[in-house]
Order: sequence, then structure tokens, then C-alpha cells
Amino acid sequence: MVHGNDKVGDIAPEDIDIMYHTNVLGLITLTQQFIPKFRAQGHGDVINIGSIAGRDPYPGGAIYCSTKAALRSFTETLRKETIDTRIRVIEIQPGAVETEFSSKLRN
Repeated sequence: MVHGNDKVGDIAPEDIDIMYHTNVLGLITLTQQFIPKFRAQGHGDVINIGSIAGRDPYPGGAIYCSTKAALRSFTETLRKETIDTRIRVIEIQPGAVETEFSSKLRN
């Protein structure tokens, strides 16, 4: 999903909403559902798909990159909150690859 890849000042509010609702609020809402179950059963695995864009933003990526930075922060917080449990918290941060997504960013 590629929304909000305009430069800051030109980003459509609806693109911001779509990206934040999907990449941030969706992740938080889903995690909120699973963590109590993992705590009750005494173990569980949380695997979040981040991006190196959350650490190394690029022009035209203010929205996408900031959602991935939020995901990174949320994941790290969850990891620290569950460090004394058997809940494993993992973030995978893929790098740049040639995909339909990356070609849309260049256009």
C-alpha cells in the first residue's frame, strides 16, 4: 500500500489516515488482543514487520517512514514490558528491494 508519498506540506490528510490506521493503529489493536492471551498461557510470539525506513527515512516517505518508526518504538516498548515473561517480541526490518511498492515510490 502506497499512500502519502508526497512531500511534507502536500500530503493528503486521507493518505495520512489510511497509513496510520493500517500500520500503527491496526498493529496496536491486534497486539492488544493477543498479549492478555499470551500472558494467561505463559508464552507467545509477537512478530512485527517493520522496515529499515523506520530508522533511515527518505524524501517523500514522511508518512510511511514515521509509521514504521512508531512500529519500532511500540515493538521495543512491548519487548521491555514482557522481558520477564516467555513472550518473545521480534521485529523484522526488511531493507530496500525492487518491488511494485518501490517502483511506485519513484514515480
